[in-house]
Amino acid sequence: MLNLMKIIFKIISLQFILISAAYANICDDTQVVVQILKQAKIVKVEQALIDCKLDPIDNSNMIMAYAQWIPVKGHPEEGDYALNLFKFNPKNLKLVYHYVVAERMVSDAISLNSIQLDTANYKVTDSNRALGLRLNYSGHSQPFPFSMQVINEDCQEVNHHSSQQRFVLKFDGKKYQFPKSFKDEYQY
Repeated sequence: MLNLMKIIFKIISLQFILISAAYANICDDTQVVVQILKQAKIVKVEQALIDCKLDPIDNSNMIMAYAQWIPVKGHPEEGDYALNLFKFNPKNLKLVYHYVVAERMVSDAISLNSIQLDTANYKVTDSNRALGLRLNYSGHSQPFPFSMQVINEDCQEVNHHSSQQRFVLKFDGKKYQFPKSFKDEYQY
């Protein structure tokens, strides 16, 4: 009985992998994206960030995150992103569900470069799951490069106090020697 369950689990896992591979680059096809957006009455496709993943609960559907650049009138280089989430059938490209996120995603000096759906098992309750969206930001300053990734904005934020310390690391021929007061904090 246990061997049969293992075999069934392996078959289901393999099926999920094969289906995922078959639809892996579906969002790279502009015609597919246009067809999904047209069903949601969205006609503007230029300058957008897109990611698709197979629905982890129902692998007959795909989930697409579509962040569309909305420029400020008269200033096309200024604006922010409007986020739409879609569920659609990849076989017939029929839209199943469309959700518009009310808050806009800011992209200015620290610019939004890409988005990634996170379909990990985030349980809100026993019967509800959350869908994650990773927002990848970066700064373009040459002397001070910066990047960060943000997920599930309603998460509780914990602030940590950080300070800059300066000390000299001495190399003894085998490894760097840390000052005793910082040894526990910096040595791995």
